[in-house]
Amino acid sequence: MVRLTADKGKRPSILLVDDEAAVLYTLEAILKPEGYQVARASSAEEAYVMFQADSYDLVITDLTMPGDSGMTLLEKLIAIKPDILVIMITAYGSEAVAVEAMKRGAYDYMPKPFSNDELRLTVRRALEKV
Repeated sequence: MVRLTADKGKRPSILLVDDEAAVLYTLEAILKPEGYQVARASSAEEAYVMFQADSYDLVITDLTMPGDSGMTLLEKLIAIKPDILVIMITAYGSEAVAVEAMKRGAYDYMPKPFSNDELRLTVRRALEKV
C-alpha cells in the first residue's frame, strides 16, 4: 500500500479534536495504521493551543463540544493558517450546518456515524491537496 506524504520524508500530521475520548481513540486507531502522525485534543481550546505550537496538515474536529464549538475553532485556525484543511464531524448535523461549515472554510463535513473507509478516503483526498 502506498502511503501519502505531505512533503518528502514527512508523514502527514493530523490533529483530532473531540470531547469524547472514545471518538478520539477510534479516529486514532483508524488513521495511525495509515501512516499519519496523530495528535489528540479534547476541546477546541486545547486544540487551538496545540495548533499554535505545532504544525498540522489536517484538523478533524467535532462540531458540538463544551466551550468553543468546532465552528469557532475552524474560524480561529483559518485566521492563523488560511490554507489549513479542516474536516468537521458531528452527530447533530444537518445539511444547513454542513453548508455553513463549508462556507466558513471547512474542507469537508462528515455526519456521525461514518464508516472507517469513508473517513480514510476523505482524509486521503484532503491530504492530496497539501
